[in-house]
Parts: sequence; C-alpha cells; structure tokens
Amino acid sequence: MTKQTEPADGRQQPTDAETTWQTAPRWELQDGEWPFTYTDHDRRIVRAIVVDWEGFFYFVRARRDDDFGRAELIETSGGGVEAGESLPDAIRRELREELGAEVEILCPIALVSDFYNLIHRHNLNHYYLCRVRSFGEKHLNRDEIEDFHLSTLRLRFDEAAAEYERLACTPLGRLIARRELPVLRRAGALLGLTPLDESDILRAAPETNTDKRGVLMHQNAPSPSNTADLLCQTERVRHYETLMNEAAAVVADCEQALDRFTAVQEKLAELNAYYGSKAWWEDFNASEEGLLPKELPCGVLSEDGVFDLLDRNRELIGEVRDLLRRIDLAKPADPET
Repeated sequence: MTKQTEPADGRQQPTDAETTWQTAPRWELQDGEWPFTYTDHDRRIVRAIVVDWEGFFYFVRARRDDDFGRAELIETSGGGVEAGESLPDAIRRELREELGAEVEILCPIALVSDFYNLIHRHNLNHYYLCRVRSFGEKHLNRDEIEDFHLSTLRLRFDEAAAEYERLACTPLGRLIARRELPVLRRAGALLGLTPLDESDILRAAPETNTDKRGVLMHQNAPSPSNTADLLCQTERVRHYETLMNEAAAVVADCEQALDRFTAVQEKLAELNAYYGSKAWWEDFNASEEGLLPKELPCGVLSEDGVFDLLDRNRELIGEVRDLLRRIDLAKPADPET
C-alpha cells in the first residue's frame, strides 16, 4: 500500500509481462461511494493472497485518517508497479517490504479494474496467489509507518472473510471489501477450501449503496474447478518431487553408512574377542600400575568404553531388523495398475 498521489497520462496497455493474465478472470468495479467526475490517471498494481503451509493467510492492517476519511482496514499486501519492473518482480518486492515474506508465486487469481473517484484514479489490480517460503525483516517506508500504520494480520480463511465484512463500515472499507472479498473467495476455491462456482463468487462482496457496481466477467476465464484441479496437480507433483529428492539424498547417505557399518563388523568382532581376554587384563593392569607410556591413549582399557560401543552396535543391528519387519519389502506397485 502506497500513497495515492502518482499521476500518469492515459490508460496503460498490458505488456508482455502480463501475457499470463490473458485467461485470468477480469472484473470491473465502479466506485459507488464517491461521485464520478473524471479520471486523470491509471495505476498498475500488484497484490497477493498469501498463504502458508499451515493454512494461514497474511494481510496488512492499516489505520489511516486522510482524504478518504478515518478508517481501520484489512487489505492484501501489494502496491504500484515501478518503471521497468515485471509483475512477478513487483509482487515479490512488495511482499518482501510489507510482510517480510519470501514467496512462491502459484498462479494469477484475477485482474480487477476499479476506481477511486475521490482522487480521479483508475486502478488495474493484478492479484496473485502466493505461498510463503520464509519470513524475514520488513522494509516499510515512512508513509506506511507514519500515515498508514501498517501491521501484519495472520488469519484463517473464514476469519479473513469476517474481518473484511466487519471493516466494510466506512466508504474506503466498502471499496476494498467489494474488490478483495471476491478475490479471497476465488483463492479459497483454487486452494480447495471452498467449493465455489464462478457465478457465485461476486456475491462475496458487500452490496454498494448505489446501482453502479457494474461487474463484468472476462469471457475466456477458466472455471475455478478446472484451475483448482491444475493447481492441485501442480502442488501434488511439487510435493512428491521434493519428497523424492529428499528421500534419495537420505537413501544415498544411508547406503554409504551401511557399507561402512558392514565393513566395521569384523573390527568390532576382533575388539570383542580382545575385550575381557587374558591379554586385555594384562594391558589393563599395566595401565593401572603406570607401566605404559603416559602419552598412550588407553580408552580401550576402560571397562565402559568398549562395553558401551559393543552394546550400541548390537542395538543398531536390532533396530535394522525391526525396521525390515516394519517396512513392506514387496515389489513397488506398478503405476499401470
């Protein structure tokens, strides 16, 4: 979220970086809170529904008192696209600045066109669905700290929807809720959190106090069910690819360790034969009487040292046997069956 004061001449056309948005739903919303007079600038914006692996969603809370009035708000993290910046780079930068989050971009959600009549601006909002990889330090600017008082909200899906509805009690709060609740609902459908038809998705937004909402759907947009299927497949393949790579690394390490473990058994057998033998007692007594060189390591002559090593070796062999009994050693299932 940045201050809404940057003019531009004329409507901006989609760039090559926006080609992935050709099949994303496009919604057009009118500002029903302030009367329309004229529009003198457009603003290209990136925003994101951000979710982690535990199912929590991340938003920003703003508390502001400006030309839009005094309001407490919930809003997706995001902001304006800088000159020469691609949309993916822009959303990664914004999430890093406002949430301190490094993310994986999963897919576009929707392209939402709306208006802020009070400042004569048309907004073109590109909404992404992103998964958190890690969190670090935020990098908020002075306006975000002093004017918007931004903080992070971590909410479950239903909690986030309820918070949008609760804060749709001011003109700006209603504008944001009408724009973002449908986006949140569609993100929930893509993640499989809610079965939702495209025709139902716009009912998530609170009704405006005029008849100017004028929502238009992009005719080439894929249905949430098809997109959700593809997203689920992508996530499933990514999950099992990671699982396979991690398992392969562990198995390779175990293979090398097992080779060394097998090779050392002969040495342990020799050590076992020595431990407690007549020779061992002779060496033990010589050590106790100070007859052996002081610099000679004599750990093998301690009673517990050898005993504990041999005992742990027997335990490991038993654990391997138990593991073999627990694992299904049958031939792996044929993918064709």
